[in-house]
Order: sequence, then C-alpha cells, then structure tokens
Amino acid sequence: MRSRALLSVIVGLTCLGLAVLPAGARAANGQHSTAGTAELLLRHPRFVADEYADGDFKLVYQGQAADLYVDPDDQPGVARALGDLQNDIAMVTDLHPVIKNDVNELAAEAVLVGTIGHSLMIDHLIDTGKLDAEGIAGKWEAYVIQVVDEPWPGVAKGLVIAGSDRRGTIYGIYELSRQIGVSPWYWWADVTPEKQKDLLVRPGVYKQGEPSVKYRGIFLNNEAPSLSTWVQRFGGFNHDFYEKVFELILRLRGNFLWPAMWSPKSFFRDDPLNPKLAHEYGIVIGTSHHEPMMRAWGEWGRFGRGEWNFSTNRENLLSFWEEGIKWTKDYEKIVTVGMRGDGDEPMMHDGTLEEQIAIMEQIIGDQRQILSEIIGLDVTSVPQAWALYKEVQELYENGLKVPDDVIILLANDNFGNIRMLPQGEERNHPGGFGMYYHFDYVGGPKSYRWVNSTPNHKIWEQMSMAYDYGVDKIWIVNVGDLKPHEIAIEFFLELAYDVNKWHRDNLDQFSLQWAQREFGPEYAAEIARITDTYRKFTGRKKSEDVQPETYSLLYYKEAERVLAEFEEISFLAEQLYELMPEHKKDAFYQLVLYPTRGAKNVVKVNIYAGLNNFYAAQGRAAANLYADLAEQVFADEAADTAYYNNTLAGGKWRGIMSNAHIGQKGWETPPANIMPEVRRIKVDPGAEMGIAVEGSRTAYTQDGAVITTLPQFNVLSKERHYIEIFNMKSDPFTIEVVPEEPWIKVAVEDKVVGLQSRVWIEIDWELAPKGDWITGSVMAAGAGKTMKVMVYVNNPESAVFDALPPMTFVESGGYVSIEAEHYTRNIPFEGYQWQRIPNYGRTLSSMKVFPADGPYWTPPEAPCLEYDVYLATPGNVVVTVYMAPTNNINRQRGLCYGIAFDDQPIQIIDTFPKENDAFYTSPLWSRGVMENARITTSRHRLEAGLHTLKFWLVDPGVVLQKIVIDTGMVMPSYLGPPESWYVGKIHGQELDKDGYLQLLQAYDYGHYLLAHTPVGANHGQTSRENHDSLREALLRARSVLGDQYAGFTRRMAALAEIKQAIAEFRDGIVFKEGYAELEGLLAETRSFLDSVKTGTGHGEYPMAARLELLDWIRAADAVLRNETAGIEERAAAYTALAEGLEKFKGSIIIDPNHRILKPTADAFVRGGAYRGSLFGSRENLEVKLDRENEGMTRVAFIKFDVSGLASVERAVLRLYAEWADELENRVISLFDVTGLEWSEWDLSWENASTAGGAFIASRNVTNTPGVWYEFNVTQMVKQHVEQGATEITIRIECSTSHYVGMVRFTSREAKENSPELSVIGLTR
Repeated sequence: MRSRALLSVIVGLTCLGLAVLPAGARAANGQHSTAGTAELLLRHPRFVADEYADGDFKLVYQGQAADLYVDPDDQPGVARALGDLQNDIAMVTDLHPVIKNDVNELAAEAVLVGTIGHSLMIDHLIDTGKLDAEGIAGKWEAYVIQVVDEPWPGVAKGLVIAGSDRRGTIYGIYELSRQIGVSPWYWWADVTPEKQKDLLVRPGVYKQGEPSVKYRGIFLNNEAPSLSTWVQRFGGFNHDFYEKVFELILRLRGNFLWPAMWSPKSFFRDDPLNPKLAHEYGIVIGTSHHEPMMRAWGEWGRFGRGEWNFSTNRENLLSFWEEGIKWTKDYEKIVTVGMRGDGDEPMMHDGTLEEQIAIMEQIIGDQRQILSEIIGLDVTSVPQAWALYKEVQELYENGLKVPDDVIILLANDNFGNIRMLPQGEERNHPGGFGMYYHFDYVGGPKSYRWVNSTPNHKIWEQMSMAYDYGVDKIWIVNVGDLKPHEIAIEFFLELAYDVNKWHRDNLDQFSLQWAQREFGPEYAAEIARITDTYRKFTGRKKSEDVQPETYSLLYYKEAERVLAEFEEISFLAEQLYELMPEHKKDAFYQLVLYPTRGAKNVVKVNIYAGLNNFYAAQGRAAANLYADLAEQVFADEAADTAYYNNTLAGGKWRGIMSNAHIGQKGWETPPANIMPEVRRIKVDPGAEMGIAVEGSRTAYTQDGAVITTLPQFNVLSKERHYIEIFNMKSDPFTIEVVPEEPWIKVAVEDKVVGLQSRVWIEIDWELAPKGDWITGSVMAAGAGKTMKVMVYVNNPESAVFDALPPMTFVESGGYVSIEAEHYTRNIPFEGYQWQRIPNYGRTLSSMKVFPADGPYWTPPEAPCLEYDVYLATPGNVVVTVYMAPTNNINRQRGLCYGIAFDDQPIQIIDTFPKENDAFYTSPLWSRGVMENARITTSRHRLEAGLHTLKFWLVDPGVVLQKIVIDTGMVMPSYLGPPESWYVGKIHGQELDKDGYLQLLQAYDYGHYLLAHTPVGANHGQTSRENHDSLREALLRARSVLGDQYAGFTRRMAALAEIKQAIAEFRDGIVFKEGYAELEGLLAETRSFLDSVKTGTGHGEYPMAARLELLDWIRAADAVLRNETAGIEERAAAYTALAEGLEKFKGSIIIDPNHRILKPTADAFVRGGAYRGSLFGSRENLEVKLDRENEGMTRVAFIKFDVSGLASVERAVLRLYAEWADELENRVISLFDVTGLEWSEWDLSWENASTAGGAFIASRNVTNTPGVWYEFNVTQMVKQHVEQGATEITIRIECSTSHYVGMVRFTSREAKENSPELSVIGLTR
C-alpha cells in the first residue's frame, strides 16, 4: 500500500480543488517555479487510491469496473488510447471494462473521455458548468481530469478526462494509467504492474496546462546491429514495430519522432501504414537533420537520379522533394528544410562561404515554394525546422537569413554539450528555436552506443539552460536503439513537458519516484542510488573509452577507489535482484542490474588488465592471476549480454544488445568486444621476495635495499599507505614485518606469501612525535632477504591550524585539492549567484551561476566564489580548474572565468576560445568530451601562509567542479587528487576503500575457482559440499563488498575468512598424478590436428594417418574421463598418444620439387610530406589507405628471385600480419609490377609504380594480429618463369569502405615470420 501520510496530504489538497499551473509558467524573477511542497512533485496530486472513501469515483470496486466512454466522432487516436486504458485496468485488476459509444447505455459509474470541441458529452459538461475547463480550452495539449456528479442522465458519477486537443486527451488517459500503476515502460522494459483489487479516484479537479516545449521527441538512429537485429521479430521496421514506439512516446508525454533512417530503410516507403498510423496515434513525424522534405536518406539511393548535389542536380532534387511532400501532405509533421551532404556528410559545394550561404538560401526558398504549391496553404502554417548540425551552423553564424517562421534547430556537440544558444535580439526570431540532443553517437572522437552515459544532472543543466535562452519549440534526442536509455529518455521528455518541475535541488527525487513506480517503495531509495551512480560513473568516462590506463594504478589509489565504488552499487544491484519478486526480475535486469554490472565490468576488466601488465613488468607471479581474473570478467560480461540477447523475458530482446563496448581504439565501434591485452610470465620454482611501494613503479628486489619512496603521512588526512611484498617464483614463503618505532602500526594481509601480501602502514597520531618531517622505518624480511621501508611523517603542532578560519583548506602532499561546493564565501552580484548542482560532475558536485541566461561579466564586478587556503610551501603554484566540458554558447566569444589570489591581478582564462569548434578536428574539444571535463591551468606566485583564491564568472555557462593548487607534487590521475583537509572537516567522513581491492580479488578468485572446478570425483573436480561451502563464504564476503559503510577492519576480517575458505576449497580438489600431463598432450595433439590439411599434396597428411591418430585421441580421452583409471593407465595412454603424434607428424607428404623463396628486396612507400622518404630498412611493410590525407597512404613492394625455376606448378605468397587497425574491414590486393627497376635503398613514393599493373589476387584481412595470409599467385609466377624472367615484383595495397584502413606485415628484415613465396616446380 502507498504511504498513508502522503494519502492524507493528497486528500486535503484535493478538497481545495487544486489546479496546477501551466507547465511552462515561470516565476516572476525568471527562476524555475518551485511552488508547492515536496509531496507535490507530481504534476498534480495522486488521485487514485485503493481504499474507498466517501465521494470517490469507483473505477474498479468490489469486482465491478466502470464503463469507458468516448464519442465515436472524437479525433483520431483518442479511442485507441482509451483502449489502452481498458487493457491497463485489466492488467492491474484482471477486470476488463467495457468501452461504449452510446451515452444511453452507460452504467451508473463511467469514465467519460473526450476532446473539447469534438465531443458532445464534454462540450455539454462545460456548457452546463459541471466541468471546469478554465485554462484548458484552446490550449496546446492541456487536459483536465475531474470527478463529476450526475454528468448525464442515468450516470450517477463520472470521471471526466477532457483534453484541449486530441493529445491533451490522450495524455489525460495515460495519466490515469500511470496512477493505477501501469508504467510507460510496461512493454518496452517488461515492467509488470502490481495487482490491485480496487481502484478509487478521489474527488477533485486535476488540471495540466500546456507543456513547456511544443514538440518533444526521440530519434531512432545508429540502429545497426542492435535494433535492426531485434526488430526482425516484427519483420522489420514496419507499422507493427512503430505502433509500439508511438504508444511509448505518448505514454511519456512526447509527440514527435524522427524514425530510424540508416540506408536503405524508409519509414514512408517500406510500410505505407507507418505514416498513416503515426498520424492516427497523434505522433508528429519529421526527418532527421540531413533528410530534407520528408524523404529518408535511403530513398535517394533507391529512387533518386544523379548526385546529391543541388548545384549540379537541382531539378532532380526538387522532383524528389516534391514527391516526399505529396506522400505526407495530409499528415501532421515538421518538415526539415535545408540540405546536407549524402549520408550525414557536409554538403557537396566547393565555393566560398558566401556562395554556400547563397546556395542554402536558394535551397530553402525552393523547398518552401514546394510546400506552398503542394499543401495549398500559407507556407508559414506548415511547421518547418532547419537544423544547425555540424558544419551547417557555420552558415548561420555567418549571416544566412532564415525565414521568420522556420524553427532554428540548434544542436549539441553529439556528447551532451550545447554548441550555441541564441543571443540578444536573435532570441526574438519568430519561428523560435529547438534543440537536437544526443544519448548515442556514431562518429569522432569515439562512438558511444551502449549503456547510457548522460546523467540526468547533465541533461538538466544543459537543457534547462537552453530553455532559459528561449529554446522551447522542439526538443529531440538521439536515442540510438532506444534501449538501454530508458531512464534518460523519460527524464528528457519529462523535462521538456514541464521544465520547471525539476530543479537542481530535487533531481534525486526523479530517480526516487521512478524507482517507486517501477519496483515499489521498499527498495526505491537503493535503486535510485544505483541508477544515479552508475550513470554518474559512465558519464565521467564512457564505457567505450575505458582503457587499462584510464584510472591511475599508482597514484591516490584512484583505480582501486573507482572500482570499489562501482562494485558497491553492482553488488547492491545483485542483492536487490535476488530479492525482487519473479514478475519484477526481467524489468530489474534491464533497467538496473545489466547496465550497472555491465558498465562496472568494463571498468573492472580494464583495471585488472592494467594491474596484470603492471605486475608483469615488475616480475610478480601475481600477474598471471590477474590475467586469469581479467579474462573471467570479460567472460562474465559476455554472459550477461548473451542472457539479455537470448534468454531475458523469454527471448523477447534477441539481439538488442549487439553493440560492442570493450576495447574500442578508433572512432568506430568494433564488430565485437576486444579483450584488453594481458601478459603471462614464466614462474620458476622456488621463492624470491620483492617489494613494491604505493605510488612507485619501481620493484625492489635487492637484499638490504632501503626504500625511500613511500608517500608521506600527514596528520590532517590521517591516511594509510601500503607496501606489497610479492613473490617472483612459485613457492610460498613466510614474511616478518616489524615497525621500528612504536608510533608506526602495520596490518599484514598474509604472513605467508603465495603470490603477494599487502602491508598497510598507518600512524598512531597520539604517540607520533611533533614536527614537519619525522622519520621512522619498517623492516620486512622473507625468502632470505631483508629490506627497510622508510616512513616519513608530517605532524606539525596543532597551533599552526587552530587560528585558521572555518573552511580553510590546508596544503598537504604537495597540493591543495578542493571540491567546488566547499567554498569559504559565495558572493552574489546584481541578483546572480553561484549555486550548487548536487551530484553533477566527475567527483562530488558542481557550481554554476543562476539565472543561467545572465550577462557577461568583468571581474571583480561579477559573481564570485572564494576559497581560503593555507600553504606551507612558498613559490610558484599551478592552479588546475576542472569544469564541465561546456562549449562557448555565444559563438562570438570564448568561455571565460577570472581567477586571482588575494589582491593579485585577475587572470582571465578562456576555457574554449572561439577559434575552436565542437568537432573532432579540435583537440581541445575532443579531450573535453572524452574526459567529460574541460581542464585549464593558471600560474601564480605565493608566499607561505593564508591566502584567498577568488573565482569569478565571466561568460555564462561555466560549470565549476574542482580546483587543485599544485605546489609541486601533484601526480597524474584521471580524476585529480582527492580532496584535501579543511578546517571543520571531520576525519573519516569520506569513506576510505583501503583493503577493498584485496577482498575483491579474493572474492573474484573464489568465483573463478567455482567456475573452473566441476563437481565430480575426477582430477581437477571437487564435491558438491565443497562448492556449497565456498559459495556461502563468497556470499558473506559479498555483503561486505556491497556495503559502502563497511570499514577497513571489517574488510580485513572478511578477507581472512574468504582466504581460509579458498584454501579449504583447494584442498578439496581431486588430484591425480599424470592427469594434467596427459590432458596437456591431448590438447596439443588436437590443436596440431586442427592446424594441418589432409590430402595427397605437398605439406598435407594422408587420411589414413589422420584416422589412426584420431583413434589414439579417443583412447586417451577415454582414460581421462574414467574416474577409476590409475596412474599406470594414464602413463600408458600418454606414451601411446605421444608415439602416435610423432608418427602422424612423420607422415607428412613432401614434394621434392617444393621450395621456399625469401624476398630479395621489400619496402613500403608513403605519400605527402614523406614522398621522398625511404623505408626499405624497416622490419615491417605498412599498407594503408587514407582517403582524407594522401600523406598517410602507404603501398608496399616485394621482389623475389625466380631465376632458379624452370617450371611452376603452384606458387603461394605468404604474408604475416603483425597488426591491423580496428576501424573497418580491409582488403589487401596484389598487383604485378614486374619490370620496375628498384632497390630497398632508392624506392620512394616519387619513383614507385603506385598505380597500374595487372591485378593478381585479393582477400579480406581481419582485426586479429599475428595471422599468416596466403595469396595464390601461381598464374603470375608461372607466366613470368615461362617467359624467362629472373625476378618478379608485386605491389601490395590496402583498400577499405571506411575513410582509412591499415595493415602492417612483417618484412624480410624481421627477426621472425618474414614473407615467403612457397613454390612447387622444377629447377633449372
């Protein structure tokens, strides 16, 4: 049951006949309206209850459902939506109400639905004063819901839903559906509503005014491979599919759609019912930014004539566009005008900017003439939009005249940051402005197409600012495949519907209300925290861009802290999933568990791979364990995705999560996930100790070493630091760790080192001596070595800090790190002030000046934040400022802030100079969007002591997140140093994650053992009881890992328990002598057999020999599977198989006329600035096609001496690809250029034969490195030998459907795997 306290508030308010302001209404001071109490965050109060009170309307009561009525002559879409309500009531109550069209047949209680001016019933109720339509009639998409006594003869009580237009009526219907418990995502995310016996509507008048934004919609885009695979359940992108989309948009209170458009599909032509049903549903259809005049991109390739170039093909384009308007003239639409190039490219026109503007103005003029002629109305009555996407914006900035009635559709930068906003008089453009936003993108610097990485806070900050600047005609967002962006889509459309409902102080309430609606109140707070947090984490680094080196493995325990925080919400999600009732599990998996655990696993596999490589470089035996664990995480993520794609909801979502999301290197999504590279090292028998220190790459292995690199301890931060004692060999050894001072404390993870043991060192501050530089040490001994670790402590007298004012930050560790919200003073100016946006940004929160659409300031006359800081180190400092990657929304300016210490001169720092543009050609922009931060620096000189750092706004749009003052010791990291101590900060209020990685690694290793140890009695197997015992221990460890408040002591205790459980499990694994050796030989034999060819030719093996070896394989396999087989049987099977393998290898057919020829010369050449360069001495042959930069294109040549051949039966060129890029498929082609005179010492682009020659052969090359590729060149070699040639030359080229593609083969100079020509033939 819902909260009774909330219900009592609602009842009291409904008795007052509360009416809600129009959604777009703004308070007089220009700020978003926040009128009402927290209970009224809904647009109007909850009016549906489950217990009867006097005066209630009985929607469903005591087994009876009220009738549903709609005028048969009402507008299209209304009756259909009422049918949805009928089904929704049935879903909730198992009662199916009856829809009636005759008022005289209605029961005593009836739901009366209709559109004002189109329903006799509704108009009658308004005329008789029974229905309060004040503020609703004549508005856009408004509605009123009211309980009316005796609305019609024979009807005692009616629940009236009346809309100002048909969508208003539809929204009112769906509001009732929401209130009875049906989620808009009931179909699209399998959110099953809770069953209810009774549904009562409290008496009252519930109004909803006009939406804030007129057209609110989504763009289905980048739909292959995921959506295009899944949609085959409908037979394609037909009306069966789109009806589901239309309904979802309306349930989310949207009204606008750009349909899926990747070529060759066409919303209009592929299924004529698509546009017809969109119109009947009430969905406004448009076409995307590069699809003018209601024609899909793919239609030009199918139906167009000539090139997509207005300058050269105007008449054919005009005819093409005319047909698009004819097809859609009777449908509600927004017509995209203007023109871009074919396939989301710049327009084909090479003239000056002025000429391009003139062409565009002519295009728009011609298009508007078509609209006027075909539709037959004043062209200004046809909604039109011109999209300023990518390069088109430049035309607008340089003076292109837009017709007054055309909506100017602005755009973000494809990464959630608005490119520009209207300024000054520009804001008065009569047609108004819209915004095209992104949750999904294909393009540079990197595509992102998987789980959502645009948090609600970012959406709110950017889009509410757009609204403040008058962008309120269209909001449309690119949602890719739609899933898994459910939460972001709903928030975007909610904000567009009622922009003032959500503000910086209640954004968390959206997630809480969403979680309550989808999963009930019991765990709503936890679910809201999970979904907000995972999107914060994917927002600070998109999954597609996470690499092993993204988060620092060395400094500030950054990678450990990031992983711990992600794991905590992932474990919590797993626990909640197990607690969910069965009918909620599918929805929870889609909306919460999969995106959370999946995004976490992307971070985890990269951190584990990074640790593997780091440990391998230090020679740690633990490197191999982390290789195993990284591969297990990669497999776990693949299993989650496979479950989503194949099993979830009975296989309903087959293929919907097909986008790769791990290992992307270039801008394009790879065809499949790519496992991060891991290294395994050879581990010899014995024991050898090494020590690694936090913050250092150096591994100390010398006996007697004195280690001086442990970070300093500081009394203010009171942190722990660690050393790791590791084994470089395979045998465990015992260690002794002894502090040499009584004020040094150590906590040893494991006193017996198998792989490694972390030793935590901390200071007993009650005992530690006072001073700025106190020295101590810790002795560590093991495996015959002893080393000393120096401990340095900063513990000044407390009097140094006692006199400092509150909120003063104190330098420690060589820096001061400040979260923006922890200012000392916030100084407003002329009604403008910095305000906190909680939980927005990469770390804690953000600060931004509101109102957001203010003027440009000249510090010090500007809103200012002041931060008091105490520095112990005099000299030069560097101040690094972390901000959101906002663009210069006024394109005539940069995006500046002012900064100064004390009374020093103010420095104006431009974070995004106007010469930059939001495009991948700008390194500043590219770095900003990939790091989700704009990072700038300024330099200052300061004396030691107390100072005030002042930060002023100059340009609206600056969003401040973090400030770091570097006094000389800031180390590289992704998120910057953790926040420093300030006066008033309580030690321990920030939850440390010390010990988390070690507990997590043990937990993961336990799961690895379970996954790789079958139940049984054979070698490598164990009992069911042993499995269950370890699994129970893992569950106990998970409860600690999932608890964000679990402290160091609890984690260390859990670590000891799980290590003991793992040791007992390993002791319970069956070991049989000789089993592993036989198993290894069997795998080797099978692998060898798979790698060779059977036949009668050279290098092949006879079929009889293959069959004989298969018999030996089967016999050995039978021995392995026999649980009762003894050591003698395994030894005999090993001997027999080894002999059989050697016999098989000896059966290879060798043609006496076969020989391997090695190149006598090979080289590659390169164009552009490298035209004269020589590359013949390189150990590789690079072949590359770059369509955009000839200087990057490379072609290879290879020469063989064939003078010794008298005849040729077969010739195969074998090339070893040591590397291939991961952007697109590549084709390697060979050309005969025999006769070219050249050597490795003189061949360059200038004298090479880079074109011409007879084609020989070609083949595709995959992304996989380390592969031999064979090309049949028999005819070419044979021809030249028969003609008496003594040498041949082959040119090697790369081609690709992408703009660039490259492969690197080994050359003859390579140490191994050099090219070869395999020839069978007679010699001279």
